[in-house]
Amino acid sequence: MVGFKFTRGAAFRCKPERQTGMVLSEYLIGTTVVAIALFAPIPAVGESSFEFLIGALRAYQDHSTYLMSMP
Repeated sequence: MVGFKFTRGAAFRCKPERQTGMVLSEYLIGTTVVAIALFAPIPAVGESSFEFLIGALRAYQDHSTYLMSMP
């Protein structure tokens, strides 16, 4: 195999001679896609997913605060 060096005594284990990758660009693209998905407005609703989540958390907190204040 090109780029792999076999270890003695273990024919099925192979160790790459050199590992290369583009991890930073993959994380950057993934983070950008997630940020766009969170903050871009949804056409049918008119608000972003983040605003929808924050609104739901505020409504939950308002209702639970009201229930806790009841005697």
